[in-house]
Amino acid sequence: MPSTTVTMPEIDPRDYQRFRKHLQPDGRLPPTYSGWLNDSLTVQKFHEAMGMKVRRVAVRWYEFLVFANRTGLPHTYELLTAYARTKGDPHGSESNAPEDNNPHPTGNGNGGRHEGLPTVPPALLRGRAHAFRLGVGR
Repeated sequence: MPSTTVTMPEIDPRDYQRFRKHLQPDGRLPPTYSGWLNDSLTVQKFHEAMGMKVRRVAVRWYEFLVFANRTGLPHTYELLTAYARTKGDPHGSESNAPEDNNPHPTGNGNGGRHEGLPTVPPALLRGRAHAFRLGVGR
């Protein structure tokens, strides 16, 4: 029987306050990065204790913002988890993240598209929201 893989976002500490400020309020985003990291590692240990594999995927604010705006869905922690899952999919493409200080992530002259950014159709996100909420992979 194949094991389940859980994908978890690994928020860059430099971006944590951006995620906290701009995502809808969520108890999974405590006031500090260290609080989030401790909680995240606790959840990871729980999944591992249940025999699941955990894949942590680095996420950056501006690359997530491009992805989130493409979906047209509210910017939530669930969408961040869906983005991490899509970005970390070994069968998909990896992101080419904009520079750290880029205040206009879509201002690259190609109509707001970043080559290599994964996309998830909104219908898929809505239809599988329960799986994304849990961070459960295939």
